[in-house]
Amino acid sequence: MTRDEQALATRRKLLDIAIALLCEGGYAALTSTGVSARAGLTRGAFQHHFPNRLALLRAVVDETTAELMALPVAYPGETTRERVNAAVDRYWEYFRSPNYTALIQLSLGNLKDVAVRRWVATEIDRSQALLDQKWHDAFSATGAPPQQIRSARLLVLAALRGFVMFGYHRYGESDWTREVALLKELLFVALTTDVRTEHV
Repeated sequence: MTRDEQALATRRKLLDIAIALLCEGGYAALTSTGVSARAGLTRGAFQHHFPNRLALLRAVVDETTAELMALPVAYPGETTRERVNAAVDRYWEYFRSPNYTALIQLSLGNLKDVAVRRWVATEIDRSQALLDQKWHDAFSATGAPPQQIRSARLLVLAALRGFVMFGYHRYGESDWTREVALLKELLFVALTTDVRTEHV
């Protein structure tokens, strides 16, 4: 392994440990000392990759939001039903992942840490345009207008996040199989039915 490959592997290991610590103990558990100790590195070796805790926090935010933005919505050749099922399954898997748990811990763990909260909010805002485009590309063939596709996306992702948050509050994984199946059906109907909203 070259020196550059070793450096990338160590950085990856440190990020994985940081995410694990966030999942295990929340925001307060993520310290430079804790990460370097679990990695078996000296403080100096840790600082070679992340000069301080803030740099580590920023890297975790970048990592966790990049995964969300990289998720594929659909693949060529899939039917609308297959695309709907696959999209919901992929996002459901992400929202139940350690990366999303870490993102939640970062955004809620210390409300006084304005920099971290701003990073999370900025990355989530930035992701919206990309997600809109990906969902439009995946579902425009249904004939649904862009605003309807966007509304369906917002509803689906909010529901999936809500299921996960409910599980956090119950201190464990709940079985959401029926609800996720219903969400797929609702998404399919929303994308294949002409839904007209009227202002009353």
